[in-house]
Amino acid sequence: MVSKVSDTHNDAALKQLDVLRRLGISGRAEITFQLSENLREIVISGIRQRHPEYSQRQTVRAILAMTIDKNLLADIAAAYGDCV
Repeated sequence: MVSKVSDTHNDAALKQLDVLRRLGISGRAEITFQLSENLREIVISGIRQRHPEYSQRQTVRAILAMTIDKNLLADIAAAYGDCV
């Protein structure tokens, strides 16, 4: 039995595991980097759709607000001011 998400059929989970094993570590790393880049683009797109008036800096701040602890973000803003 393969550990899997509850909505994945066992045969599909086994096939996915087989494919991932055959990809090797570099192939799995490449997929990870692609997924990370795709997620970054989706997040930026969502922010820009909700706030088309945002500058690049405001978009970056919005991303940081979504991903960094608010206390840490406040400390960074206090230390670096307009650089963030």
